[in-house]
Amino acid sequence: MIRIKLNKYLLVFSSLLVLLGTAVNYPSGNASRISFDGATTISILSALILLIIMSVFSRNLEISKRGLLLNTVIALGYSIILVIGRAYTSRGNLSLIWESGRDVWYSVLSWLAISILLFYLFLTVYQLTIKFHLREMPINAEGKVKFYLFIFLLLAVLALPYFVVSIPGLAGYDGMRQMDELFHQKTIYGVFSLTNHHPLFTTLLQGFFVKVGLSCFHSINAGILLNSIFLNLLTIASFSLLVTIIACYFNKYVAVVLAVFFGGFPAVIEWANGLDKTGYFVAFFILFISALLLLDVQTTIENRFAIWLLVASGVLLSLTRNDGVVYLILAALGSIWLKQRKKIFIAVLVAVLLTLGLSKGLTMVTKALPTEPMESLSIPMQQLARVAKDNPASLNRSEKRQLNHFFNYSKIAAAYNPEFADSVKVNSRWPYYKFVGDYQQRMKLYKSQQFVKDKGSFWQLWLQIGMKNKRLYLEALVGQNIFYLYPQNHPSYFSWIVGPNDAGNETVTRLFANYHLKNPNLFYSFATLLKKGSELPLVNWLFISFTWFALYLLPSVAIIDQRRFAYLNLILVGGAVVLISLVSPVNGFLRYTLPLIVLDPLLLILCFYKKDGER
Repeated sequence: MIRIKLNKYLLVFSSLLVLLGTAVNYPSGNASRISFDGATTISILSALILLIIMSVFSRNLEISKRGLLLNTVIALGYSIILVIGRAYTSRGNLSLIWESGRDVWYSVLSWLAISILLFYLFLTVYQLTIKFHLREMPINAEGKVKFYLFIFLLLAVLALPYFVVSIPGLAGYDGMRQMDELFHQKTIYGVFSLTNHHPLFTTLLQGFFVKVGLSCFHSINAGILLNSIFLNLLTIASFSLLVTIIACYFNKYVAVVLAVFFGGFPAVIEWANGLDKTGYFVAFFILFISALLLLDVQTTIENRFAIWLLVASGVLLSLTRNDGVVYLILAALGSIWLKQRKKIFIAVLVAVLLTLGLSKGLTMVTKALPTEPMESLSIPMQQLARVAKDNPASLNRSEKRQLNHFFNYSKIAAAYNPEFADSVKVNSRWPYYKFVGDYQQRMKLYKSQQFVKDKGSFWQLWLQIGMKNKRLYLEALVGQNIFYLYPQNHPSYFSWIVGPNDAGNETVTRLFANYHLKNPNLFYSFATLLKKGSELPLVNWLFISFTWFALYLLPSVAIIDQRRFAYLNLILVGGAVVLISLVSPVNGFLRYTLPLIVLDPLLLILCFYKKDGER
């Protein structure tokens, strides 16, 4: 163990670096790179005061060498990301980092200043978790059923206003497309064909309720209402289980506060009213981390319920996300320190095998086509589009011709939006709405597409063009992921609420021709009120993806610093959310961060509780 000492010379040197680094400006125009105006002076003083407070508070802290190294590496690494974010949000590129040698030095100063602040921030959080332990006030085992019912009722009351204003339910774009595929609807562009673009299981599950509504009540609205009722009950039941586990093993009052947050925070609970796969994914994710938490805190061998819950929730989670197996694998890897790791490994293996078998079976029965390959290619497509827009001169005739095999090259530059990948994706050479005929005919057409039959050539072309445009590739990568890694200056871009599709849209099919909200004026007034509330100072930070990524990082580092590896599986599951968001991002909408909104409060609670016998 290493004891952190307060060295006045080191503090003076660190303060000097923080002062200079904070004074570095990232202007959108030609303003000076070093500034000491009023706003910058306030920032400098705030940073210095914060540094001194954290340094004093962290003195005499004992930390392992491994923990100190971890904190240092993460501080140095994430500060690079923050410097890149400052530069990119100023000009939409990274010229402020490397346009000249002086810019490089300014970037280094910023990096050092942010690294120092982050390093002491991690130490401060760790010190807080050591100095302040919350009292354990669990409920009695005999009272857990009553507590569960109480939380269920509390959440139902909190969720009721969202349900009422959204009757019969919010059929957003994705949900409507899923139903159009299932019922083979026609548009002016062609015919919808069933695919696994949106997870097939969620299409069939939502389609069941829609079919009941159409068969029994002859109404699409009735089907959507049935789906909303079921999804609300599922979400509330899942949250109630997680909250009850916290009450049983930690603190019942903290559990109630958490329930109020889950039930009242619109970015989470409103998705239970959506004809959309996202709500189902969130509900099954809650069940999955509930199973992991039970296995983490239980010290007895009798944990059959938790094991079976892990298997069931793991299967359901994987069926509602095409990349859901990643969550299971990382959860298993994070359980290596637990006594019951063998049971968990077996449970995860069973869940993976069941998922693969069920997915294959559902595909065979429904004759659904696989998802289009472009779904996993958002970053390389965005990189190629940025080159076509910003440096088309670097492309020779052969490369343009090859790109035209995969995209409509004449439109790809205009379609490029650095923060939204779908606009480029829809310009790919893919015959949407054209997969007609029996399964063999549709699969033959699918396999004949350039992205399917010649994917290797795409990657070769991507690499060839990238060797000449490394800077543009990096800028495209940053632009696509900036929402998660840096606090943007336009939070209104973060869509956090599902909304009904415009019934006048030309892509609305006959299936949804009669879909309408029972009281649209009430819904839009309610949504407007929520939107205004989400834009209030400080409150708006809860509605941007960066906040939840940052809140995931802080308690995760603190828990690892405490060497409480029993909870590493929860941390790695959160890491799966981060990894999937960064590797294949569509945009920075908050709905992709919903799992972290559920997980982060749990990690914060775990920071301040330490149970006897933890391993």
